[in-house]
Amino acid sequence: MIVSKNIIDKYVKFPQDLSLSEIEIFFEDKDLDYLIKLSKSNDLSVNEMVSSEPYKPKLLDLYRIYQFVILNKRTTILEFGSGWSSLILYMSLNELKTKFSREVKKLRRNNPFELFILENEKNI
Repeated sequence: MIVSKNIIDKYVKFPQDLSLSEIEIFFEDKDLDYLIKLSKSNDLSVNEMVSSEPYKPKLLDLYRIYQFVILNKRTTILEFGSGWSSLILYMSLNELKTKFSREVKKLRRNNPFELFILENEKNI
């Protein structure tokens, strides 16, 4: 089944595009200055297969994930794999919980504002 863009736009709210400096201001406002600093670190080289350092955060991706959750008022999230996105998803759910915890009680939900993460790595 092919879904047209018009139908998707009707039901899914998309975050507005921001410049990198505006996204950095967003993370500063959320007290996530360390993510900005980490995002400017060096990339792994092409031949560097194994590293003890975590992947550096991609601010644009993290901003968009946060905004998708907030704009679409998600109440429960299932994430495959953990990383910087887990932190952002947790923060967005907490923000929604403070705003809408009373309204969500009216819904038939057993697990409002919970983040479930399925991880394949043994050492986390």
